Amino acid sequence: ADHRPASIGIPQTRLPPAVVDFVHAVQEHMVADLTRRGIWIEVCVTSNISLGRLQKVDEHPVFRWHAPVPVNVPDVLADDASSLILPVCLNTDDPGLMPTSIYQEHWLLRQGAIDRGHTSNEADEWVERLRTAGMGMFTATHQDWIPSEQDTFAELMRKK
Repeated sequence: ADHRPASIGIPQTRLPPAVVDFVHAVQEHMVADLTRRGIWIEVCVTSNISLGRLQKVDEHPVFRWHAPVPVNVPDVLADDASSLILPVCLNTDDPGLMPTSIYQEHWLLRQGAIDRGHTSNEADEWVERLRTAGMGMFTATHQDWIPSEQDTFAELMRKK
């Protein structure tokens, strides 16, 4: 079943349906290109809702970029369109400005998936995949940044 509503990320009450369809087509083209290139997208749900055009979590485009249950995303750039899953890393944005935690961001996406018609099990598995992938990306890209117990401040500065 396709769990995507007619409007994802851009409430149709604000824009004509043809504009929403155009934006979705551009996003799908970009998702295919970014996926093939292995580029990750950071998702900050609370920030996107607070500062953006989203009204509710279940409108977030992450449900198209990295669906809880993979859906066919047709795109001429993709060799196998059914395998398009944009690498997504969930984050909190600036916790000093956004009243959230990483736990709450995961919980919000889980609830958004359920609100979109996914089962609790599908939502839990999806959030766990996002969490595991995010931790893997952090570990892979921050190895030199994480100091060992033996590193002194001067040694850390030389590593930069």
